[in-house]
Amino acid sequence: MSQTPSPTYIGLTPVSSICTTGHRANVITGIVLRLLREHFSTPAELEFNPAMSGEPAADLSAYVWKDNRKDASIIIDPVWLWNSQDVQRRPALYVRRESLKNNRIALDHGWTVGAPKNEEGKIIEVPGELHSTMIVGGHSVIAVGTSGAEAELLGQEAFNHLMEFGPLIRRDVKLNKWDVAEWSSVAKLEESHEHFVTTVACTWAYSQTWTLRQEAPWLKTLSVDIQAQS
Repeated sequence: MSQTPSPTYIGLTPVSSICTTGHRANVITGIVLRLLREHFSTPAELEFNPAMSGEPAADLSAYVWKDNRKDASIIIDPVWLWNSQDVQRRPALYVRRESLKNNRIALDHGWTVGAPKNEEGKIIEVPGELHSTMIVGGHSVIAVGTSGAEAELLGQEAFNHLMEFGPLIRRDVKLNKWDVAEWSSVAKLEESHEHFVTTVACTWAYSQTWTLRQEAPWLKTLSVDIQAQS
């Protein structure tokens, strides 16, 4: 009888550095890498595991990530560590940060909605000008396999894991949004027609708030003396 998959969310233990570093792009890259590495380091928790799914034909239980690169049967790295020789030898998941956008939520990024208030409902005044904006970005997980089926299974595993535990990722990473937005079709890898690739696209957003405090007088006048030269 087929058993319904029941993957486990590893979580971010010990506590992530978000509280001190903020949502730097490289920090979020590290979090996505960590979630995938933890997931693939425990084969019994993979959805495409016959013990979980009851489907012998769809089996990723031999794809184990390990700290020691030589002992790992799957590569899970940031995209800047892409190595053609590594890809030739074993399947891989590469994490790539996509572009970031600054979505203004108020005039001149002014902050009134959501500002801290006292018991009377009045905004608590603090020194300086409060400003806030919404940063929208994303990450892609690129699955590479020696066959279309292998790339498809790896992409599906990453897609399911990051989508199903999206609410917990959003909570733990302190994001306003986390969505697995798209999973591409399988295609041949351009630099190696013997390998196949598919991409899982994740989108996220967080609010960034800052205070401007004037420490010196602004430049009040600007004198420009232009003289024509013959």
